[in-house]
Amino acid sequence: MYQQTRAGTGIRTSNEMLKLNKLNNDKRVNEIFETNEYSKFKMINGNRKIKKSKVENLVKKMRKRGWLPTVEITVNEKFQIIDGQHRFIAVQVVGIAFRYKIVENAGIDEVRETNEGSNNWALSDYVPSFASKGLKSYVQLDNFTKDFPELNLSICQMLLSNSMGNPSREKFEAGEWKVKDYNTGVLWGGYVMSLRPFFSGWRRVIFVRGLIKVLMNKPEFNFQEFLHKVELRPNMLVPCGTTNQYVDMIEQIYNYGRTKKVNLRY
Repeated sequence: MYQQTRAGTGIRTSNEMLKLNKLNNDKRVNEIFETNEYSKFKMINGNRKIKKSKVENLVKKMRKRGWLPTVEITVNEKFQIIDGQHRFIAVQVVGIAFRYKIVENAGIDEVRETNEGSNNWALSDYVPSFASKGLKSYVQLDNFTKDFPELNLSICQMLLSNSMGNPSREKFEAGEWKVKDYNTGVLWGGYVMSLRPFFSGWRRVIFVRGLIKVLMNKPEFNFQEFLHKVELRPNMLVPCGTTNQYVDMIEQIYNYGRTKKVNLRY
């Protein structure tokens, strides 16, 4: 087994090290180590899902260039991986030594903070991460996305917040997003799914936003009546370019055959 050492770029003489230390009086923190003792390292609960394509790409690069001297994995004192889980999996496939640094008292909060505002984590990665910490709204969102896997995260957020809008990325990444009414979200999610057989654009964000606008603002709107008319005349459901156009279309279908028309736009 490869002996664990402090990693360097080469061997320096004592005089060279003395000269380097005199030139650099900065405080030493998070020293870099090198090892291929993979077994002591652990994944951390709540981190983002592993992307197979990313691991495969890293494997190709490592087989060509080895472990880059400018790269390291960050772990805590328990050897849980804070940053670099894809690199850790790839290096085991290649079977070479890798470099790491230890940051004490780091956990899943630091994992998220490390990736806030970056392209490393998608919004969907934050859902199971916050859910693993027991944040109620994120637990509910995690369950909801599993119950409605064909709906994208943006639509799931709108349905559970019972609104047309989405939270800011900053707010969502900070764990501050809230579900307004879970049961209403499930009910409305069922409405969206029931339109699938009749309309190719049933899960377009602007269409769902239009339906939510009607459901939010028009308590007199009876979805089952609307669905019955869609079943009778599915050709009336056509792609539109804006949310308001979809609201107009919903109104036209809903009022078909009615003597007492209902205004759903205002």
